[in-house]
Amino acid sequence: MASLRDDYWNSLGAAELDNISIEQWMQQQQQMYLWTSDSLQAIRDWFWLIESYPSTLYNISALHGSVVLYKRLRLLSAEGLYTKGLYRWEGGTGTFVEAIRAAFVRLGGLISTSCQVVAIDYTDPDQVIVTLVTGATMTAKKIVVATSLPSASYISYNPSLPTSPNYMALFKSIIPSDNAAAQIIMTWNPKWYLLQGNTILPDPLTQPACGVYGPVFDVSPGNSTDGVLRIIILDVQRSYDCLTKVATSNISKNAEVTKSAKDWFKSMYSLFGFPVVSSSIDDFFIETDIWDWRTRKQFLPGVTYYFPPSSTLVAHGNVLRTAIAKRIYWGGAERAVNGLHWIEGAIQRGNDVACEVLADIGLVPNCTVYSNWLQYLALLAQNTTSFQNLLTLRTQNLELLNQFVCQIVTQTGYTCLSQKQPWRHPITAVENQTQTLINMAITQSEEIEGLVRSAALLVGKLVGLNIFSN
Repeated sequence: MASLRDDYWNSLGAAELDNISIEQWMQQQQQMYLWTSDSLQAIRDWFWLIESYPSTLYNISALHGSVVLYKRLRLLSAEGLYTKGLYRWEGGTGTFVEAIRAAFVRLGGLISTSCQVVAIDYTDPDQVIVTLVTGATMTAKKIVVATSLPSASYISYNPSLPTSPNYMALFKSIIPSDNAAAQIIMTWNPKWYLLQGNTILPDPLTQPACGVYGPVFDVSPGNSTDGVLRIIILDVQRSYDCLTKVATSNISKNAEVTKSAKDWFKSMYSLFGFPVVSSSIDDFFIETDIWDWRTRKQFLPGVTYYFPPSSTLVAHGNVLRTAIAKRIYWGGAERAVNGLHWIEGAIQRGNDVACEVLADIGLVPNCTVYSNWLQYLALLAQNTTSFQNLLTLRTQNLELLNQFVCQIVTQTGYTCLSQKQPWRHPITAVENQTQTLINMAITQSEEIEGLVRSAALLVGKLVGLNIFSN
């Protein structure tokens, strides 16, 4: 557990931030920088949208909030495509979305953004019928459901989507709980469970009066044979406290919690028909760590923080559904690896489903070519930025070098008024060599930026929008 937290808990200022809530921190900043009430509400809304945090943030530490913000934003470039000016368009995001809609219309498609979908019927092998909340229907050969399955749980499907454990287990325990004040980390060697990354068990069919249950996440090290599961315990004040009250010591408390969790695993896997031998859960078990935040952290009673993803970002849930109905694309944001609600899952799945759609309508030959194209553009954009940074550093360093040399010669009796003095010759030679290299870099930078611009303009042409208009 400690190794999963050391990257930020031991950082400078972490203790101070962990001793105040986000609300308290915002009040301090408001007094210091004269923030408006709308600014504070925007922060609350942001946290509510990303993880269903409560409407006020008195129970979430400022450290926790800053880590969530940092983790979510710093990895955007890992899966997203950045090119100069690509995300700047006149009129804001709505203009870009409308341009994409118009492009689909030109290609013979339709995007519905103004009315809620309540039913999808795909019994006919040649068409899909979509029913809106108004009662109106639309018919298409294929459709894209552009939201996650949990978020679209109100949509009914005919035929019904499969309820086999291979699918349902990924979605049942997806809603964070504000009162999940305790969690446990359980370790096995080797790993005994089948699914990796996402929630692997739904809530119990009958919630126990005394017992441990809740969303389960695989937080195993990437290249390890160990199996490390993290359980956010739900119903803490009833079933969990009921279980731990019978304990006479920390050792017996650990034993009670461990036994309850194991029994839950065994019963649920048996119910689903997974080929898991119950003895493996016992024989491979190493230890259980219990983290009850009610006694450890004053401002963190609702533990809904999910650890950052590994180097491989995947959106498991929707892609598993692809084989169910060949006419339905699942384009919604699903969790990334390790059970996250993070933006990487949305970006990764967005790229995947874009590939599926573009390949299906014949605009790209296959997903491999499409993926390679995205990676190439991202690499070009990255190199462009690197060359621009090199040019900036070169200018700064030459200025510092000139000042430094001037100080030396001034102290030895020379003056620094003329660039033609003898002591300037070796400096000039170095500058000339550097300038030659920089000129080559600038030329390459311009060529790369031109390629990126051309690629972006092709995208703009597809959606009918001048991406570089602003």
